[in-house]
Amino acid sequence: MLLALLVSLCAHAGWTSNLSGRWAFRIDEKSVGVTEKWFDAPLAGDQEIKLPGTMDSAGIGSKNTKPPTLEGHAGFTTMPDRRGRESG
Repeated sequence: MLLALLVSLCAHAGWTSNLSGRWAFRIDEKSVGVTEKWFDAPLAGDQEIKLPGTMDSAGIGSKNTKPPTLEGHAGFTTMPDRRGRESG
């Protein structure tokens, strides 16, 4: 989500950055990364993912079974269709 927010802010600022390539990451399944200060340590030995791509397409972690949506993310709004009804 942080990555999506960063990309959104960059787009609104008028510049973009290509994030394609290999990225190191760590899945925080137990939600302990902040309290254990993972951000203060290098990601050596953690998993890598190639972007563009998803964790599902890379076979990493639990498979996402939810349908894709932007609802609930920063910058998402529902737009009325041509008949005045909300779509999205």
